[in-house]
Amino acid sequence: MSLFHSNQQRSTAGHDPQRLQGATATSTEFTDYDTSEYLESERDVIAYLNAVAEYNDPALMQVALGNVARARGMTQIAGKAGVGSRRPL
Repeated sequence: MSLFHSNQQRSTAGHDPQRLQGATATSTEFTDYDTSEYLESERDVIAYLNAVAEYNDPALMQVALGNVARARGMTQIAGKAGVGSRRPL
């Protein structure tokens, strides 16, 4: 489940208008984002949970704990597979 999307817009300001005939002024591209992929160490987890706690939002904390659980699960899988990082998985 993705909660966040990156929004990338391209501007045509300052370009030759004739060269850009038929081009759109802006376009939006969305990519999946999974927080658990970036929680690679205990230090990352602690910083992440501290940041989430600042919002004092139980629903957000529930999502954050799920992200931590997924991150730890991937770390264990990586260890059992003999790879040093979850990135290759």
